[in-house]
Order: sequence, then C-alpha cells, then structure tokens
Amino acid sequence: MKKTLLFCLSLLIASCGLHGDGMDIVVRNKADFNVQEVRVFPTFNPAGALELGTIMPGKKATGYLDMSNLPPSDGVILLQFINADEEEITWGGSYYTNGAPLDRRNTFIILEDSVIVKSSYFGRSFKGG
Repeated sequence: MKKTLLFCLSLLIASCGLHGDGMDIVVRNKADFNVQEVRVFPTFNPAGALELGTIMPGKKATGYLDMSNLPPSDGVILLQFINADEEEITWGGSYYTNGAPLDRRNTFIILEDSVIVKSSYFGRSFKGG
C-alpha cells in the first residue's frame, strides 16, 4: 500500500510540475547554407533571447533558454535566423504557459525550405554544464 501511495504521489508531482525556469535548445542545420544570427526566444521576451550565432551546414548549436524573468504569460518559443537569401525567418516551437515551458527540450532542424520542430519532455538537461 505504501509503495502504491508513493508511486501515485511521485506521478502527481511529476505530471503537475512544469520545468520552471527554462528549457534546452538544439538547433541543427541540415540545409546546404550557413544560417546566420540564430536566436531562440519566448514570444513576449525577445530581449531574453538565446543567441546562437552562425551555424554551418551539417552542424548544430545547443544552449539553455533562461525563462526565469518571464512574466506569467502564455506563448510560443520562437526560432529566428537569416537564410541564404538574407531573409529573416521566424518559426514557432513549443508552447509555454504561465511563464513556464511545457517541454524540457526543443530541437529545431533547419532544412532548405522549412524547419522541423521536435519537443521532448524527457532527457538530460544542458543547464549547469
């Protein structure tokens, strides 16, 4: 009985807890051109962007998007970059609610003419190293 109660309590805490202060970001460039000025940010806080710079073809960049100063609001995690035609591209990722992300990790895969977004609740965090 104690094991069942402990299991249910653990499941409740894990399912109700949001990830709080941020999320891991992975940006993979599978296009045949450099993507420049890569940044990831929550909709209502572009000033708090994770700046990833330029990503060469076949390479990836990773980082931790700090959302600790985000007001309690709902929105989308956005990827923004400059493509080969020097156009600014903005692409939506996963959602956040009440200022906290719903996922632990967002992976953006940049292709020639589109972006694939994969969100994951599980996985090791980049935060702290």
